[in-house]
Amino acid sequence: MARSLAAILLLAGLLSGCVLQSRAPLFSDSDSRLVFGEGQFKALMFGLKDGKWVREDDRVSLASAGTHYVASDGKKDDEIALAFVPLSGKWHVVQASDVRNPAVYMFAEVNKGSADIYPLSCSALKSDAALAKWIEFTGDDCFINADAPPAELFTALLARRGEATSRIEIVH
Repeated sequence: MARSLAAILLLAGLLSGCVLQSRAPLFSDSDSRLVFGEGQFKALMFGLKDGKWVREDDRVSLASAGTHYVASDGKKDDEIALAFVPLSGKWHVVQASDVRNPAVYMFAEVNKGSADIYPLSCSALKSDAALAKWIEFTGDDCFINADAPPAELFTALLARRGEATSRIEIVH
């Protein structure tokens, strides 16, 4: 996998696959919004280290496609669709998906030209018995059940979110 794409995967919270997933995307393109506007952008990525945002070396491109973004390092086989689904105010559910892997979910607190990313770690979710009816735990992985109501699930998860671990900043 290309270095830039690995960085966007890290940014998206796919640290070691131990984040909330679904076997098929829960949201359609019509659910998503272009939170950074329409067009093609370069994005800088930051990680949280010792309480400060530290810029990563890599940049990725984001291009609007319908009402989602395609994140890429320039290679067609390594594109990831990023859908920002409005939840409440500045809060969005981000659905990251490609053709080879399950869809992955995280939260984004969107501000003008940037988004702080909050991963949904399986280990943190596993300790919450109230979520067991909606989430299946398999080893270190966790998957949203097909019959889970997305709006209710993500509203409940937002109240239990942890800390932001990454930031995307759009540069023009």
